[in-house]
Amino acid sequence: AVITISEFSKREITERLRVDPARVHVIPPGIDAPPAAASGDAAHVLYVGSIFNRRRIPDLVAAFSLVAARHPDAHLHLVGDDRSFPSEHIGELVANGPHAARIHWHRYVPDAELRELYRQARAFVFLSEYEGLGLTPMEALAGGIPALLLDTPVARESCGDAAVYVARGAVADTAASLEALLYDERLRSRLLTEAPRTLARYDWTRAGRDTLQLLESMA
Repeated sequence: AVITISEFSKREITERLRVDPARVHVIPPGIDAPPAAASGDAAHVLYVGSIFNRRRIPDLVAAFSLVAARHPDAHLHLVGDDRSFPSEHIGELVANGPHAARIHWHRYVPDAELRELYRQARAFVFLSEYEGLGLTPMEALAGGIPALLLDTPVARESCGDAAVYVARGAVADTAASLEALLYDERLRSRLLTEAPRTLARYDWTRAGRDTLQLLESMA
């Protein structure tokens, strides 16, 4: 038996590795929620994850810059080391932009500081083209932070109706969606109302029970 964490990953395993679908079992993990988001005067946008080319950080920076030009309270926090190859030169990208003072790149933060970044965030952005599941947007959602995601099958599977989706490379649309996520209270309320139903599948007790049952059945 093969255990994986999403239906998307199951399809990848069965199609690319030619594994019998009957042998592949989807057991979603639990989600560890960060501290609940706090209301504040500034509109903080958060990204958490190692920086790979597929996660389109230059698009996020470009979209945020359009929002920052209209909203002086907006700040972007990028959390993760740069593993892009070919290098996307994230430091130069941030430093040379028109709103460098409001884009904060944290190559590494200890857990306490990361919890504080989640706590102060008002929106989470994750423009990844390819993930097995993508845990950080769901962690944000569990903490009361609505997410903006690239429109991919696995993003739809993981966050359902509790997120906003944009097409790859659509910087202007991404900026408009991010602006709405930050400042449209009706949209934010709708997304966060959907969150409990979306997150109900991701429970550590259930994941442990289903994994144990599968191991026992194999034995």
